[in-house]
Amino acid sequence: MSVTPWQIANVPGHIVAKKLKAEKLVEILKESAHPLLIVGKLEDYELEIAKTFINKIKEKDGTVVFTPIANKTFLEDGIKPDMILGLTEVTSKLSRGWRNVEGKESFDLLIYFGGYYYHQSQMLSAIKHYATDLKKISLNRYHQPNADYSFANPREQRWLKEMKTVLESI
Repeated sequence: MSVTPWQIANVPGHIVAKKLKAEKLVEILKESAHPLLIVGKLEDYELEIAKTFINKIKEKDGTVVFTPIANKTFLEDGIKPDMILGLTEVTSKLSRGWRNVEGKESFDLLIYFGGYYYHQSQMLSAIKHYATDLKKISLNRYHQPNADYSFANPREQRWLKEMKTVLESI
């Protein structure tokens, strides 16, 4: 059964994201050799989860890209990204074949965390069509049909529980 996009006007086409659960996310993260995490604007309830998740991705030798607003959010915590790029810029680079940061392996997994729903939807749509070799995950609460995997519009407490399960398992 397919999941309804959070914004019902979001019409993704015939290939849509599979419902993401904590167990599947843990499996995908364990299989990934070099994930790329793109962090955008976050809600207050997402901040602690995001800090821990960012550190886990860094431990895995993943690449972390902050949008300018995310960079400002984490400056005081001393959490630094590998790069600071606008969401449109990083998506454009990925769509044109960008696959690694100097000195690191090629990305095999793309993870979007945060950002505005409609903006992330359009960026995932571009990557879905022009970077077909990358597995795409949206960690936002609201279903993104243009990703390969996305949560199915859970309530805030359910999303927090799922993400805590993931963090304990990776």
